[in-house]
Amino acid sequence: MKRTIIIIILTLGTLAMRAQSGLNVNALFDGQIKQSPSATEILVEGSKAKEIGLDLYRSLTVTDLAQARVIETAVIHDGAKAKSKEVEYRAGKLYYGFYELGVVNPQTAEKHAHFRYMFYLNRSLANQKPQNRVTIIYMESRHDAAYIKRLIKK
Repeated sequence: MKRTIIIIILTLGTLAMRAQSGLNVNALFDGQIKQSPSATEILVEGSKAKEIGLDLYRSLTVTDLAQARVIETAVIHDGAKAKSKEVEYRAGKLYYGFYELGVVNPQTAEKHAHFRYMFYLNRSLANQKPQNRVTIIYMESRHDAAYIKRLIKK
């Protein structure tokens, strides 16, 4: 029994990592930016994520503008392959982006679809406080984009 539980936990952890595979933003969450003193990461999975209708929630906020450029580049590259997107540019830079990235595993799309979403906001272009913050959020959910947008606005 104990062995079975360990195998299930390892499998779920691998699935969460695999879900972001193939995305440039994956390197942001697992790389040096995450470990920077100017970065704040939030990871919600398991029962806590289920409470808000998600399977996975990962966010990364940075205050270092060099890191912000790296994040913006990764988001733009991944966003180019998005199923649908809403974007706004200000002064030639990405200010806002909401991307529907499709299903996590297309083979199970019929019965157990987990949709992938990415949200980006560069507050340094907003003339609002707090300034000099760039945030990227990656989410997986069985819910549609309208639900995710309402969740983000809360």
